[in-house]
Amino acid sequence: MVRSQGKLIILITIAVGILCVRSFQTKETQALKSTEEYWQETGLKASELEELLQPELCHSSERYFLSCANALVTLAERFGLQVIPPAQIKENNNQSLEREGSEKIQLASWLQFYQDQKTPKTQIQFVALFRELLSRIKNRSHEAFYVGMSLNGFLSIFKDPHTYLIPMKFYQEVVSQPDGKTFSLGITLGRSQEGFILRKIQPRSMAEDVGLKRGDRILVVNSKNVESMSLEQVLELLRSESTAEIQILVARNNKKLSFKLKRRVNSNEAIASSLIPGRQKLGLLTINRFTRQSCEISKKSIMSLSKLGARGLLIDLRDNPGGLVEEAACVASLFLGPKKMFTLKYLDTSKKDEIFYGEEDKIFDKPVAVLINSGTASSAELFAGIMKDYNRAVLVGERSFGKGSFQEGEVWFKNPRIALFQTQGLFYLPSRLSPQAAGIEPDVVVQSSSLFHDREEDIFMYPLQADNKNSLLARKKLDLKKCLDNQSNSKQEDPELSWAQLALSCKSLNENFKASLYDSDRSF
Repeated sequence: MVRSQGKLIILITIAVGILCVRSFQTKETQALKSTEEYWQETGLKASELEELLQPELCHSSERYFLSCANALVTLAERFGLQVIPPAQIKENNNQSLEREGSEKIQLASWLQFYQDQKTPKTQIQFVALFRELLSRIKNRSHEAFYVGMSLNGFLSIFKDPHTYLIPMKFYQEVVSQPDGKTFSLGITLGRSQEGFILRKIQPRSMAEDVGLKRGDRILVVNSKNVESMSLEQVLELLRSESTAEIQILVARNNKKLSFKLKRRVNSNEAIASSLIPGRQKLGLLTINRFTRQSCEISKKSIMSLSKLGARGLLIDLRDNPGGLVEEAACVASLFLGPKKMFTLKYLDTSKKDEIFYGEEDKIFDKPVAVLINSGTASSAELFAGIMKDYNRAVLVGERSFGKGSFQEGEVWFKNPRIALFQTQGLFYLPSRLSPQAAGIEPDVVVQSSSLFHDREEDIFMYPLQADNKNSLLARKKLDLKKCLDNQSNSKQEDPELSWAQLALSCKSLNENFKASLYDSDRSF
């Protein structure tokens, strides 16, 4: 259970770069419905965006100009194209994969163009460019989907990076029911200079069933070489429902391996648990996202691991995009007992702060390590931050993504079949720090140097900034050199997991976790 002083806020995160293609299975048809079909049902027309792309509006200010530009850039990326000011559309040579997904990099030329223009400024015909891009759609029934993506690109600059539009039915039938049946391959894609890497394989997913592994580099999808494609093009191939099977060729340890995934409706588990083989007898709790009943399932899993003799617990939150904040607070209380977990501060200063409490009794008092990386976001960051602030766990891995904002949905006034989710405020931890933009720093840093680490502050042109001036001092980074061999994990298949295991075996480290760093009386 979790309680808030005020109304309960549900936070839903759609993370960048995570392939979890959800579809709803109706009892009548037993057929999958794609995201494109949900958008098609909204009846969204290109004119809804075109009225925002008029020259007099787009050139009215720097921010509005970049909003118009980002609408085009977002759409062009779907086709593996670039839009260069003032009016050039060209193939993306993909010489630098690092530029993908980054508004800052993709809009740099547009910002420079705007700042270099003298009065009167060159009038860019945004509508004409938009129509030219739309003409490249192969399936015209998907036009509403592409218009929706362009509108969200516009909103990312005009409003903020986490304000977005979504089909109302898609929200009702898929997003708000995260435990329902989905079509998901169960993989998370990462990017490096070498190409597209599988940075996570969800337990009991289709990907795990066929033998795909973390670290595999994708070479070919359905006979199409992906090495020169954009991320969006690769995702489109993997999402495509035109074939019953997906054939994937990957590179692993200087070998090429082929895997065939049959499309099926499935329900990837949000939580998985196991006892790690070895003398330490450590439990592993993997939380892929915080959904309804995450706390209840976690509670049962922890109790089961305790009965099996677990002397410590590793909680894997790597590439967890977030989910329901009340579930994250509830899971934290299983290790802390009833405490204040975080504060919600509205951007509208006339609204009162809300404080969230976890009310579950503590059921596990043995050492805990939490694994995080640059894909750990939103409520997953809150959980990690809470455990760190209360000195309850050692954090292992990379600095997290940096999303500490929350959104509330309403019917879009222009179309009742579309919901508009707008950012309302930020979350603050017991230390009075917000993970917004800053992320959560690990105690033991284990970073994959080959992967690009896209975070909130790196990706977006105008990321929201938190007021962390009055924060309490965070604890110092832990020095484990006295009890950990730096070379012992260099060749491990999962170095973060290995470091976490070693951290829990460090006696001097465990001495640091006898008392809470922040007591409940001065946390807020």
